[in-house]
Amino acid sequence: MQPLGPMGPETGYDAMPEADSGSRIVLPRMLRKPVRHLQRLFTGGIRFSRRGLAFSALAAIAFSAFAFVYQSGHGRMVVSTVSQTLGVTVARYEISGNVEAPDTEVVGLIAAEPGHAIFEYDVYAARKKLKKHPWIKDAVITRIYPDTISIKVSEYPPMALWQAPEGVKIIGENGRILSDYDGNPRGLPLVVGKGADREAGNMLELMQRYPGISSQIKAMVRVGERRWDLELASGITIMLPETGEAGELERLSRIEAEQGLFERDVLMIDMRMADRMVIRMSEQGSELVRTRREDQIKRLTESQKERNT
Repeated sequence: MQPLGPMGPETGYDAMPEADSGSRIVLPRMLRKPVRHLQRLFTGGIRFSRRGLAFSALAAIAFSAFAFVYQSGHGRMVVSTVSQTLGVTVARYEISGNVEAPDTEVVGLIAAEPGHAIFEYDVYAARKKLKKHPWIKDAVITRIYPDTISIKVSEYPPMALWQAPEGVKIIGENGRILSDYDGNPRGLPLVVGKGADREAGNMLELMQRYPGISSQIKAMVRVGERRWDLELASGITIMLPETGEAGELERLSRIEAEQGLFERDVLMIDMRMADRMVIRMSEQGSELVRTRREDQIKRLTESQKERNT
């Protein structure tokens, strides 16, 4: 039979002329038909019948009409009705991982409308909404067919209680306000003063090295947004310097272990000066010290008189 057109070499590849070089481009067998169809399409080699054009136009019109109806809301009603009939609407929520954020608040943030098809539920938008909750650090949301939304929550851990101007707040890392303090005993340390919320994390981390001191702290007070005062449950106030707190706490911890400083009738321990520690006694403690000192002087005087005689 007479071939209808030029044939390529008997290698299983088509050869196409390259425009300028006069050489040929050899195509793999799998690309021959797609390239030929593209050539015929752009050169007019493919023609559509009237019936084909009419069918394509009707299909395009039908698709556009469906998209318009769906976006207008009527299509969603149809989808909702069909979904309810088939039992694939959002009906239940399974929540785990939340301790502080109540179930009702979690569901209330992301609940679907009644009859909402589960395959239309936007898990990404729901996750963004949950992360706006002050307690929720992150969430994993999945669809469990036919009718359940699974929610796995991770929360910010509470770090301290902060006595703010408008009331006591529970704060997390970096001073993030998690909620108002509800009076529930949590064993959290109390920090007081402007800027204490932002600096509390570093100070609490430092205090973990000195359990002999931290176990007796009632409150940590931020003074002038520059330094800390530590108020002990016994009533002693420890005044720390603006810098070098770690060194001073180390020194105080050593003295306390050796001399039992916190068991004495001490009112204040001033450590703001690097070369000295100033201890202020209470009135009763001062009186007791004076009495002991007078007794020591009296005994020394009497002993000296006896030696002289």
